[in-house]
Parts: sequence; C-alpha cells; structure tokens
Amino acid sequence: EQQVEAQRNKALQGLPLAVVQYDPYSSLRDLDANANRLKGQDEKVGNSIIALSYEAKACGVTRTMSGVKARTLCKDLRLIQVPVAHGK
Repeated sequence: EQQVEAQRNKALQGLPLAVVQYDPYSSLRDLDANANRLKGQDEKVGNSIIALSYEAKACGVTRTMSGVKARTLCKDLRLIQVPVAHGK
C-alpha cells in the first residue's frame, strides 16, 4: 500500500512513509482513493500502522504501532490513511 501511495505522489518517494487504518472519528472519514489522505505532521494519529516503507523501518517503526508512537521514533514520518468510501 505504501508503494502505491509513493507512486501516486512522487514527492513521497524515498521518505519514511506509513499507511494507517481507517479511523471513524478522523476528519478524513469520507475521502476516496483520489483525495489527499496525507495526515498533517502535527496531527495526532492513534490508528495502527498497517504498511510501511523501508525508510520507516530503518527508524524503528513497526506494523501495528500507533501513529503517535511511530512519530516519536521518526519525526519525518509521513502517515497516510487508507481510502474510505461511504464511511467505511
């Protein structure tokens, strides 16, 4: 999934990148695959990470880690929420 996001947005290639699960309480609740789903660097993201880049792994980030904890290990980590349609 993170490879797909890096292909969609070339600016993300080579950066620490992780994909986080759907969050029903997030402001990104109804964004489809074509929308900008990149979470802000100052946004608290408690969702679990489901996929990550080698650059993120090199910082110590792992799958199932929360976005908040992952950002403590990797300040430059970019978090992207999975596409959501119809609130799911």
